[in-house]
Formats: sequence, structure tokens, C-alpha cells
Amino acid sequence: KVRGASITVYDKDKTSSAVTRGYGKIASGASSKDVTADTAFMTASVSKVFAGAAVLELVAQGKISLNDDICDVLPSDWDQSTCRNPKHPNTPVTWRHLVT
Repeated sequence: KVRGASITVYDKDKTSSAVTRGYGKIASGASSKDVTADTAFMTASVSKVFAGAAVLELVAQGKISLNDDICDVLPSDWDQSTCRNPKHPNTPVTWRHLVT
């Protein structure tokens, strides 16, 4: 049962006109409080589904390949060693690794 939710609606042409509303209540210890636009929720592993779907959408649009090195999308001043497995520094980490 969902007791509370916070929803944001964006207009793709007007990102500054986003509308966020909170609905319901969320438990806080022995009491409960109203959900607002600023209520933080624990997302845990739920975000993996959205991240995976976003990566696959980029693949479908031809913007990336599952076999692309993730370092290729980082800014040029980024420390490239941070997107490598320290035990295998010469093996690229790919999008396929991240979504499987």
C-alpha cells in the first residue's frame, strides 16, 4: 500500500515550469506527517530500474552502444582512473556492465 508520494511534472519545452506536489502521509517514528514537495524518500534499488531504462533508451536512439566505454561520456578534465576497475585498469567499463 502506498501511503504517500511526491510527483513532479515537467513540460519538455519549459523545464522551469515544473510542478511538484506531495500526497498522503509518511510515517515518522510513532507519528506521521504530510508528504510535501520536499519530502525525501529512500529509493534504494528502485533507481536501478530507471537508470537501466534510461541507458537502453539512449541505445535505442543510437546515442550510445552497450559496448561503449563509460569514460567516453565524462568531461575531459575528469580523472579517468575513477571509471576503471582498479584490478583491471586496461579493461574499459561499459554500459553493458552497468545494466547487467
